[in-house]
Amino acid sequence: MLRLGDVARRSSAAEWAVQAVLAGWPGLARTQVEAWPLGQLDNALVALRRTHFGDEWACEPQCTACGETFDLEFDPGTMGFGIPSDWEPGALPTRAIEFSGDAAIIRPLIVHDLIAIERCAQEGDAAAYLAAALEVAEENLSAALELSAELDPLSNIWLATQCPECSAEQALLFDPARFLAEEVARHADRLLGEVADIAQAYHWSEADILAMPAARRRFYLTRIAS
Repeated sequence: MLRLGDVARRSSAAEWAVQAVLAGWPGLARTQVEAWPLGQLDNALVALRRTHFGDEWACEPQCTACGETFDLEFDPGTMGFGIPSDWEPGALPTRAIEFSGDAAIIRPLIVHDLIAIERCAQEGDAAAYLAAALEVAEENLSAALELSAELDPLSNIWLATQCPECSAEQALLFDPARFLAEEVARHADRLLGEVADIAQAYHWSEADILAMPAARRRFYLTRIAS
């Protein structure tokens, strides 16, 4: 958990997501994960989060109308996310389409695409990459990306909610990678704080404290606080 917290602070969202999946399932190869459609990556992250933190997710979005933050709780299990049963993506779904007479075969974006986009220095570079990856002209890229997202429904989940302050309805994009990276970083910070408090009181090493069961650490923290 601490290593993933460190990775979350210094890595892009896509790179962190890949590292998290590889840590959760050591038998997977990076090349396998990079070949996944984005929805399969999101499903794996939801499963990983379920293992460590449970089914219920909570966040504090900011209302786009009044600017107030509010509490939002949800369960991804109601959105189509489930327990991964097969790590192999198989054949990607495709759809044939014509743009101004030019035929194209559109596929979902894969993890490799997302990592490549994040490494692009400028927005124009990302657009050029995506157009080349989907084999369409850049002027048709927006329509091609919409179709690509339709082919991978789990990669394009929106949370419909209403602000309790002003009643404004809004839709929030569900981004498991960013959400989980922030949650892991917060958890790692709390764990390091516990380690620091126990080490200061008892002069034990970080490795020894981290090797303790969580209940044992809570016992010592309670003694310190009292």
